[in-house]
Amino acid sequence: MKDNEKNRNDIPGEELSKRIDFKKFAPEKPKKKKTNVFKSLFKKNKAFELSSDSDERATVDPEAKKISERYGLAYSILWIVLIVFVVSYFAFFSDSITTGSMQYVFRDMLGHGGGGQTVSGYGFSVNDNAVFTEFSGVPVIAGQDRVVIFAPDGSHQYSDESPYDTPSVESSEKYLLIYDENGNTVGIYDAFGLRYIENSGGRVIDASVSDNGTFAVARKGAEYNSEISIYTPNFEILNLIKKNNRVASLDMESDGSEVMVLSYNVSPAGEVESELMLLEVRSDAPRKLLTFNEGMPLECKYLDNGRIILLFDGMIMLLDSDGNELTSIAVDTSSAFEYALFENGDLGYFTGSYSSSKEFAFTLLRVEENGVKKYQYDLDDRPSGLYCYNEKVYIVSENVVLRLDIDGGLKNPATLAGERKVYALLVIDEKEYVAYADTLEMCSFTAR
Repeated sequence: MKDNEKNRNDIPGEELSKRIDFKKFAPEKPKKKKTNVFKSLFKKNKAFELSSDSDERATVDPEAKKISERYGLAYSILWIVLIVFVVSYFAFFSDSITTGSMQYVFRDMLGHGGGGQTVSGYGFSVNDNAVFTEFSGVPVIAGQDRVVIFAPDGSHQYSDESPYDTPSVESSEKYLLIYDENGNTVGIYDAFGLRYIENSGGRVIDASVSDNGTFAVARKGAEYNSEISIYTPNFEILNLIKKNNRVASLDMESDGSEVMVLSYNVSPAGEVESELMLLEVRSDAPRKLLTFNEGMPLECKYLDNGRIILLFDGMIMLLDSDGNELTSIAVDTSSAFEYALFENGDLGYFTGSYSSSKEFAFTLLRVEENGVKKYQYDLDDRPSGLYCYNEKVYIVSENVVLRLDIDGGLKNPATLAGERKVYALLVIDEKEYVAYADTLEMCSFTAR
């Protein structure tokens, strides 16, 4: 026994470990259960069956195989059609695809667009001099203290201090232009906020913005009476026109291809000569230059059908896209104290005397190629605001709003009356809202 122990002690450790099998003394590990991947995937599908062969090969039901092949073919065709559509879209509409337009796409995809949502009220805090407008399916308020662009859920998408003392608002499909009537500040906005602001040069006379972001600004010039600057959607000056005439109004084609400028000059004898210039935005020479002697020019506007409306003090005129006169009518503005040239080309104005609380009337002129239709409606109260949406006219009088349908005349009167002063009226997604001192509320009218 001692000899054996001695012999073991003489054996080196490395050799001893080779002779002793330590695996026999280790705890037995649990055996892993083999899982057939195909069986786990298809065990609920009777179309697939596994053979009992040792190689565990799967066999597929022929009918299921045909269905799978047809599904794969349809899936491939769908992807091919989608790729062709995307490539074609980018090829044909590459000029319209901008960072701003993609923001609108994602906003609508995420459910934040204006359509389909109903908000009963929008809260704000601005002064009495605020301008209200609808833009991209939401209300916008521009005042002396703040500019607020709402989100479709009623919250403030954008709210910041206003740089405008006397704000005036122009808008297109995706862009909003605000300028100061008594200053030199011009700002470009989209539904997400301010994109560009400029406050250099002379006082702003008028401005207009197109659907693609091209915009034009007429200012009082230093060397000339007027300077018209045309900007690209990237806010670079594309063209600069200097005129000795004084600009009365300008407007841009919706696609941004052309600008129209209505200007005038007064002779020493007091005669007013007006000029209409149609200028392609990249051209140095006008496409058309027309002169008129119809009184002081007030406003010019492109219509959706490509025609042009001109308004003078005493005359309204309809032209075709080349400037040829289609029809005109004299307008008695001697007793008119407020007018509005609507987007559809209709002219609305009030007649009466501010010295009297009665005998006010609203007149609507619908200028068409074959003549002018004139409608008149007597008012019970002194009017203070005039709006037109979707073939309806809204007349605000302190705390009362009168709505009239334009359907072969001014018909179907309906009213909204209350105790609070009404500052403005907006129609957003065919829903009517009235602006009070600190809220914009959805309203309903009562037929007379």
